[in-house]
Amino acid sequence: MQQDTGITAVAHAIQLAVAPVFLLSGIGAMLAVLTNRLSRIIDRGRVLDGQLATSGPDAAASIRFELQALTRRAPARNPDRYRKPPHRPTLGRPRAAPAAA
Repeated sequence: MQQDTGITAVAHAIQLAVAPVFLLSGIGAMLAVLTNRLSRIIDRGRVLDGQLATSGPDAAASIRFELQALTRRAPARNPDRYRKPPHRPTLGRPRAAPAAA
């Protein structure tokens, strides 16, 4: 019976030691996916931008439309990057009350 409790304690210690590794690798994989998605959007935008300079007026309208679609798609892929920060009041000294006349 004592051997079982020792094995259980060692198994629990191993679980506690290994759990952060799995958590960090999962977070890293998620960040890699988000980065790759955003990179593909940027790459396509650069290709379209290069084509825009050498295209005729009919093709330019189509390219501009696709560039606008990419611009709308980027925040959907990575919304935290494009979210406006919350308003934070300044941390300066409070203003003194006006002197009574």
